[in-house]
Amino acid sequence: MKEEHSALVSGVTVFDALSALPGEQENWIKLMPVGTFDTRDGRTFHCSPEVVISRFNADKIPVPVDLDHETTKSRQAGIKAPAYGWIEELKAKSDGIYGRVNWLEEGKKVLAAKTHRFISPAFETDAHRNIVWLHSAGLVAAPALSMPAVASAMPQSTPKGTMEMELKTIAAALGLADTATLDEIVQAILVLRRQQNETAALSAAFEGLSVGMGKEAQAEQERRREQKIETALSQGVFAPALRDWATNLINTNETAFDEFCAKIGKPMAYLMRSSVSDEKLHTFNSTINNRRDVATQSEASKVASLLGIDPKKLD
Repeated sequence: MKEEHSALVSGVTVFDALSALPGEQENWIKLMPVGTFDTRDGRTFHCSPEVVISRFNADKIPVPVDLDHETTKSRQAGIKAPAYGWIEELKAKSDGIYGRVNWLEEGKKVLAAKTHRFISPAFETDAHRNIVWLHSAGLVAAPALSMPAVASAMPQSTPKGTMEMELKTIAAALGLADTATLDEIVQAILVLRRQQNETAALSAAFEGLSVGMGKEAQAEQERRREQKIETALSQGVFAPALRDWATNLINTNETAFDEFCAKIGKPMAYLMRSSVSDEKLHTFNSTINNRRDVATQSEASKVASLLGIDPKKLD
């Protein structure tokens, strides 16, 4: 192996091995696409059929078909792996490189059982990821192990009729006619996405407005409840000592607070009224003031006499 070659690559693309029926004299199976293609994990390779086939013909050695790339694993672990078939000839077509497989009995049994129905190549590349050598091919069970990344790398994997049916299904879901083209479907999806973004923006705006209105409503509610408590206190519905109790009640159940005020009446109203009328209070204040004036004048006369001043001159 030349030093410029990279590590062995396996499980890059998968093709249906059942396209060739076991038991036929010649079983041709697609091994890899030609040209540049992408793998599922994002790597890109280039296959020139002239290079790969020329190397195969120069080696003059059949390429093994194994199970789950056991040949690749055995190369790394130093153990033997049986072949289930041998690729004895390669040829290029417009869509890829095909190999003529001579299936062994065990390989025919695996294909008949359909436990491993997909073929996956293992190859080596140069430093620029150009495929230079077909190492082996493996029968694999699960397409999820390695699937082609783009349809152009494996055009036969999605039949035309199936693609058209899928497009009609998508068009119907978008409310388009079943004759809608791929471009029309894409445009409809873009419009739908734009509408979803606009709806999300409006929803966020309304949510912010709702929060602001909610805060104002809460503040107004608190002011109204406080006013109810003050009114009930001033009317004598309950004593001032019960303010905290009344606050807890109205915040928990305002309807229950209103019903309580309506039923209990105003038992504490007497505490809010004075037992002395305004007239009596005026008379009392006048009497006190007169007495204060007389007492003041008497004390002033005494002080004037002691000082030798005529008290009458004080008037």
